[in-house]
Amino acid sequence: MRRAMTSLTVHGIDDALKHRLRLRAASRNRSMAEELRQILRSALLAPPPLRGDLAARLRARVEALGDVELTVPPRGAMRPAPAFDLDPVTPLDALFDDDNLPWVSIDQPPAGARTAR
Repeated sequence: MRRAMTSLTVHGIDDALKHRLRLRAASRNRSMAEELRQILRSALLAPPPLRGDLAARLRARVEALGDVELTVPPRGAMRPAPAFDLDPVTPLDALFDDDNLPWVSIDQPPAGARTAR
């Protein structure tokens, strides 16, 4: 049994679009009409895009599996917060005391250093 074929005329196609269709058809060794039929066929026979947001699609997919009961483990006491001390013996203020920093003077050599004569 032969299917009925119909004709379709499209007006107002941009010249640049027609040119691209001609180049695409030529690169596939087809006529422009056959290339246009292939484009329409692939666009209209493809599955429709999914509608709705991602959460709704996931919910619909998971609902088919049925309800799931999860056991929640009992909570214990909180752990103590970790100590971030640099050194438990040296207080933090002593590290930044000006008397304890090894300042070096450019004008005078350190004590006990030999100088060139």
